[in-house]
Amino acid sequence: MGNSDEVEGPQDIKYNIGESGSGSTYGARVLKGFEETPGKTAATVSEKMERDAVAEMVLAINILGGEFVRMEQMKMEMEKEIETMRMEMEMKRSEMILESQQRILDGSPKC
Repeated sequence: MGNSDEVEGPQDIKYNIGESGSGSTYGARVLKGFEETPGKTAATVSEKMERDAVAEMVLAINILGGEFVRMEQMKMEMEKEIETMRMEMEMKRSEMILESQQRILDGSPKC
């Protein structure tokens, strides 16, 4: 070891610890294999970003699919209600025609 502000680390790597009054903060010693991001390279970071992008896309497609299904269910419900209303109106029309024909028969002289 040289002077008091340098320490030899594993594999003879020196790290500056700093001196009191030198204006530097406490130094840190990092052991090989214990870095903050071991093995992180541009490729692994970009792969993670790609996975995140794919996950976002999958989530967006799932949301879109869910909304599509919900809209289709609403459409089917509306069509069902419209068909029910149409059938009711047709029934009323038929009743009105029958009543009209009955009045005509009631008002005519019997033969």
